[in-house]
Amino acid sequence: LTYTVTELYRNTEYKFRLAAHNQEGQSSYSQIATYKTKPDRPDPPAKPRIKGQIQATQCHLVWDPPRDNGGADIQQYHLELEESKGFHVIYNGLETEYFLEQLIPGHVYSLRLSCSSIG
Repeated sequence: LTYTVTELYRNTEYKFRLAAHNQEGQSSYSQIATYKTKPDRPDPPAKPRIKGQIQATQCHLVWDPPRDNGGADIQQYHLELEESKGFHVIYNGLETEYFLEQLIPGHVYSLRLSCSSIG
């Protein structure tokens, strides 16, 4: 005999106990079983934007956290910069800003940002 519990909240602890019923009545309850649901993956963070003025060789990037963190705290943001050989990580951390330096004047740069949690 099985039963599927639906519409549970993510990253939440639930306690269950069970009793049997028949025409003679109800049994005692079982011991309590505790289970915790898992968190989901977070949504992507907001698109990075420039804070202040862009300088010839540097700029200050900022971004907002994801609207939905998946039910768990963000553990790290990952900022990547694209150059001739593809994207490479330039920042891993919890801050929602990064000071990008050593830029080449007139060069076009592409960035991408993601985040991770235990989800």
